Amino acid sequence: MRTEQLTFTRFIAAVSIVVFHFGKGAFPFNHYPLNVLFQKAELAVSYFFVLSGFVMILAYGKSEYIPPRMYFVNRLLRIYPAYLLALLCMAFFHFISPYPSDFRGFFLNLAMVQSWIPGYALSFNGPGWSLSVELFFYLSFPFLFNCIFKRWQWKYLLLLGVFLFLISQALTHLLRYCDFLNQSPLSSTI
Repeated sequence: MRTEQLTFTRFIAAVSIVVFHFGKGAFPFNHYPLNVLFQKAELAVSYFFVLSGFVMILAYGKSEYIPPRMYFVNRLLRIYPAYLLALLCMAFFHFISPYPSDFRGFFLNLAMVQSWIPGYALSFNGPGWSLSVELFFYLSFPFLFNCIFKRWQWKYLLLLGVFLFLISQALTHLLRYCDFLNQSPLSSTI
């Protein structure tokens, strides 16, 4: 299957993320109906994650086995050099900045695990959080592919996906509810 058709959707998603971060207050994005389109444009990052998984299945779907070590090294070599350059640029910025630096955040960013630790996703180099999430996917993909995708029937994969989605939604709402209770004036009486 050819994926060139997806290039335009990637462009739209990237532009929407840029507008979300830097242009929501600028004309014409601050007027209806465009402002409605870009209010939740950060969700386009999730589109990139889903698209990445889709493209990986297209690329590896006919393989019988993915050697985890080779796969991971190839993926890391693809993203880590640019990531490290950005991190070093941020380190220089932190070095010349009069504000104190978060060294724990630096080392978590260096290892690309900052999004795995609550409260550190946006530490030191904020935009790097998405690559930290991508690293988790890269570590998981060979296992999921070799142990689940190649061994389970489609109907069971679909059921597993729906089940995991429902669990994630229930946990998200439960955590929001618990957070609401902790911030509520009623929490002192509970």
